Amino acid sequence: MSKPIRVLCVDDSLDVTSMLARLMSFEPDVMCVGELSSADRLMAEVGALRPDVVLIDLTMPGRDPLGAIRELKLSGSGCRVLVFSGHDDETTKASAMAAGACGVVSKDQPYENIIGAIRAACGPV
Repeated sequence: MSKPIRVLCVDDSLDVTSMLARLMSFEPDVMCVGELSSADRLMAEVGALRPDVVLIDLTMPGRDPLGAIRELKLSGSGCRVLVFSGHDDETTKASAMAAGACGVVSKDQPYENIIGAIRAACGPV
């Protein structure tokens, strides 16, 4: 078996990140390596935790998540960014993709779709 996909969950709701981490613990190929409640320390945590995917909300206090996504994309870390948002309109999707996200998944989706999006994010570019 190959290494599990390492995911850093970033959402200002600790209930959301805790639930995602718990659900990921049941997946043989996906694991949560960290949880953040804002994008303020995103670059430092990506450097320390080396996630394969950052699952990030776009509506949080602190640093603008779109700006953090742009910085992460320019950093050369190789980390993929998957936006996880309650806003999944075309404008939000276009902004996320322009910032460097590889996809957008709605918080309204079933958990299986979220995990599927994480797996797809690690597929070929």
